[in-house]
Amino acid sequence: MARALKILLVAWATVGCLEGRDLGPPTGTRIYDGGPAGRDGGVAVATDGGPGVDGGVVDAGSRDGGARDGGGGARDSGPRDGGPSGGGACPDYLAFDRVGREWTMRSTVAGEQTGVMTTTTQSLVLLADRGDHYEVVIESQIGQTTASSTIITDATYTYRCDAGGAWLEHLTQNSQGTAGDQPFSSTNTTTYSPALLVAPANVQVGASFSTVSSVRSMGLSNGTPYDSTTEITHGGTFETVGTVTVPAGTFSDTVRIRHAADRAADYARGVGFLTDGYTELRTYR
Repeated sequence: MARALKILLVAWATVGCLEGRDLGPPTGTRIYDGGPAGRDGGVAVATDGGPGVDGGVVDAGSRDGGARDGGGGARDSGPRDGGPSGGGACPDYLAFDRVGREWTMRSTVAGEQTGVMTTTTQSLVLLADRGDHYEVVIESQIGQTTASSTIITDATYTYRCDAGGAWLEHLTQNSQGTAGDQPFSSTNTTTYSPALLVAPANVQVGASFSTVSSVRSMGLSNGTPYDSTTEITHGGTFETVGTVTVPAGTFSDTVRIRHAADRAADYARGVGFLTDGYTELRTYR
């Protein structure tokens, strides 16, 4: 059944959010395939948000508050000198600083109460200097279980990092599982034009950002082709956050992005996405 890809922005951004919560590869956008039997009329096929996308994109610590001292203000996390091994132009709160980075996330109690249990594993597989920007590729496997469906999605996110921050350019997904008592399969290629800003370099507390992108989604759902284009707006405001504790540890050098009154995502510099209230970081390396 052809259907439009729905991108729901959430409290977090890379990853993680569902049902109105956000992407991010490690970052938190919830991306729903819209297939049979799920919320919103469809199976939630990929929720991870890649960094910064609904999953909320970041929150911030401050020079005054001394994010590094556990305070909650913000500081500039823009381009650094040094090549890919030093993170290049990627905002440090995403931790897109070396190939081999891995993150695992899982639904919180609040997340499970939405009716969806989500587990996500993400790996940074490419960090390449392209001259005027860095190309970053994140591979992710997302498992989602509801009362009536079990879906496993393999996804690949392609980002561009430059002086402005991290931009989501491309996403591919391959989902397999069951919806009700029926088998479910879906392949999807999504292109963002222009690329969607998911993690700005300027993280000063009070700073806001917003980008509009035309999103084209093409693929097959249970063998039926679909091709749809929709316009989305993604943005947020950086807030003070302070110390954040998740299963992966307690972090004080943090960043928060508020996407809506009830949606925000927290990050830690050098670590990446922490939580959006519905999904939280379990391990990282």
